[in-house]
Amino acid sequence: MLHTHEVTGSNPVGPTNEKPSRASRGAFPFLSFRVQPSWRRWFAAALVAVVAGPVFSQKAAGDLPWTFTGKVVAVKDGDTIEVMHEGRPVRVRLAHVDCPEGGQPFGKAARQYTSALCHGRTVRVERTDRPDRYGRAIALVHVDGSCVNRALVSAGYAWHYTAYSKDASYAALEREARVAGRGLWADPHAMAPWEWRKQRRNR
Repeated sequence: MLHTHEVTGSNPVGPTNEKPSRASRGAFPFLSFRVQPSWRRWFAAALVAVVAGPVFSQKAAGDLPWTFTGKVVAVKDGDTIEVMHEGRPVRVRLAHVDCPEGGQPFGKAARQYTSALCHGRTVRVERTDRPDRYGRAIALVHVDGSCVNRALVSAGYAWHYTAYSKDASYAALEREARVAGRGLWADPHAMAPWEWRKQRRNR
């Protein structure tokens, strides 16, 4: 709330020995000068920008259309990307698949593979479900007629995420990649990322 102070006497603009009151200093008691209303408004606006900036930096997945196109501006890991939509980045979790985590063998390779497929390119995003608990859009991602989700499993850089997907075509792609020894399947002791995360939580 802004406070106005009525000035009385014959010299309303002259010097005074009176210390500024707590109210006149407002929310900045460490300042020895009077904070004018315009400065208070400026400080308030700056504070709101600092606090609210990160909150509104990403578009809420629940507000998105079920299908949209946009440029991929970031690849967070093999199965998570950011796509621009109406001037804001949208975090997209690829449906049906689970890539190795960054701390796992082939985690970096999976991220590089996804980046090579779509980073900096315009993709079509088809949402398949409601946002997950992290607020990410769950979707199929298509680029130049190819599905990034399916390409990851076929190349051996992702598992079929059976806890959240019953699509038999992804199970078939995983079997083919296993038999051929592609990507992470070159390692006979490859650990599924959900098992790896469980071990990390139980430490």
